[in-house]
Amino acid sequence: MSNAQTAVNDSELLDDEELSIVQDVARRYFGFDLAANKRTMLTRRMRLFAQSQGKSSAGQVVRTSLVEPTKEVLLELAVYLTTNHTFFHRESQHFERLIDVVIPEVRKQLGRGGELRLWCAAASTGQEPYELAMCLEEALGRAPQDWERAVLATDISDKVLEVARLGNYDGEQVATLPGGRLRDFMVQEKNSTFSVAPRIRNLVTFRRLNLMRATYPFRRPFQIVFCRNVMIYFSASVRREVLSKLAGALMPGGYLFIGRSESARGMEETLRFVEPGLYRKVGN
Repeated sequence: MSNAQTAVNDSELLDDEELSIVQDVARRYFGFDLAANKRTMLTRRMRLFAQSQGKSSAGQVVRTSLVEPTKEVLLELAVYLTTNHTFFHRESQHFERLIDVVIPEVRKQLGRGGELRLWCAAASTGQEPYELAMCLEEALGRAPQDWERAVLATDISDKVLEVARLGNYDGEQVATLPGGRLRDFMVQEKNSTFSVAPRIRNLVTFRRLNLMRATYPFRRPFQIVFCRNVMIYFSASVRREVLSKLAGALMPGGYLFIGRSESARGMEETLRFVEPGLYRKVGN
């Protein structure tokens, strides 16, 4: 949202009541802990949200749409409360660990064959889940045919998931993707954009999911969960709650990746620290 960087006049700033309404909605429906000292940033975002709702100002959209928000308004609001900043190969160490350590350990756990299930819980515009599928293909491509693989990619925002499903990126967006993956798993189009190859696209299923829901709707556990750079939005109590549910979605001995600057402190009985941003669920 580059327009979010435009200047905000003092007269446009959310007043204390409007700021409180935004904070309350963000906390109640999304678990986001928005600091009061981010008033200018939140005004910018509410101004963009106002434009999407046909309102004239940030203050107007807050007072008319957020006091008793409808489901449709909340779905739209989710886009404007988070940055959705992502790119291929972000925190590259995690992709290296996935290929070199985690997938081999999971294969050892499962035995001779089975289904390797990976959940990307903050899919945004798709770069992360698609690269995770590329990693699975690299690691399991020569494995026996009885090795199945699947990536579930979820996000709170339908709008970013629409972009993700397209699987089409410009040259600048794919510049951070390692050369081998760009060559093997992306298709250059006539308009100089790049599309995710069908064999990678077919491994990824996109669904909307709010991490704040009481329970997650999974019938079977995952061996690997990625939920990176999301905990920064949550209060300490919500963070523990979400981490507990993420751990519950993992099979014993499964791996959880969070942002390298994030922590699962307080979850030691369930999640064992491996290295910054990587934890393993206790059990075998």
